[in-house]
Amino acid sequence: MTADGAFNAWFSLMTTVSVLLLVSLGLAVVGVIPTMGQLYVARSFMAVIVGGPAFLAGTAGASTALGAVENLVSRSYTPVIGQAMLLVAAIVILRFLPQGLTGRHRRGGLV
Repeated sequence: MTADGAFNAWFSLMTTVSVLLLVSLGLAVVGVIPTMGQLYVARSFMAVIVGGPAFLAGTAGASTALGAVENLVSRSYTPVIGQAMLLVAAIVILRFLPQGLTGRHRRGGLV
């Protein structure tokens, strides 16, 4: 084994050990509970559905648009009204574009 190979093996081993220790420490401090991530499930589902069939472009565009609506309204009013407007924006987008933001461009090569 060359010196470079030994260094790479040692570096890989120490990186793996440090990542495992940091993850286990983080989970010990925060803990794992069944409701972790529950706040994000509805928003991410909405972003995927509103995005349409183009996986990356649709989801990125929808999450940007929906996030902007929620943040702008939440800053102006309250977070509850911001979440309500997020739902209204998703319904309006799906009403006028039933296949999502990228549904019409599917044959154009965005998929």
